[in-house]
Amino acid sequence: MSAMASPAPRCCARRHHFTALFGTRVLLKRRAPWTTAAELLVPLLLVCLMAVLYRQFDMVLHPAEAFATPTTPMESVLRPGSLTVLPLSVLPLRLARAGAALALVCGAPAACGARDAFLADMSALHPAFSAAGLGVGGPALAALAVPAFADVAVTFDSEAALEAHTRAPGYGGAAGRAVWGAIVFNAPLPDL
Repeated sequence: MSAMASPAPRCCARRHHFTALFGTRVLLKRRAPWTTAAELLVPLLLVCLMAVLYRQFDMVLHPAEAFATPTTPMESVLRPGSLTVLPLSVLPLRLARAGAALALVCGAPAACGARDAFLADMSALHPAFSAAGLGVGGPALAALAVPAFADVAVTFDSEAALEAHTRAPGYGGAAGRAVWGAIVFNAPLPDL
């Protein structure tokens, strides 16, 4: 009987495989020194460039008051050079695209006046907007149409009415739009 050599342990086979692959990679890198230099130096140069550019510019904080006008918001809409960012300005578009509505609910009978005043003010601040007649931008901008705030708001006289709406069969379909969120008015407007 001939003595057979025992197989090499697995760790030695893995080490041999790794050294063979590593040696092949080193040989390939030595054969193309310019490519190897570019692979090492280009990322390093880009990181250095980004660090230099980062140090060139200072962060400037702009207070929110710089983008709001002290006058009424409707005047700022009518003045074309004003830098005013109206709150909730994107909400009607998002709700319309989602097929949802914002519920305005009277939490108390005396608060219905506050709800109606809020709806009137928000409707005045956020009228419908269509970019079709502006003549600027491309076809994507021309197709932009933002609905009025009143078109995406649904009023309820009590929280029970909102609950009944959300529990109705066909909620979100034929029975009415799905409610995205609700604002509940619990107190009347303060006397100023």
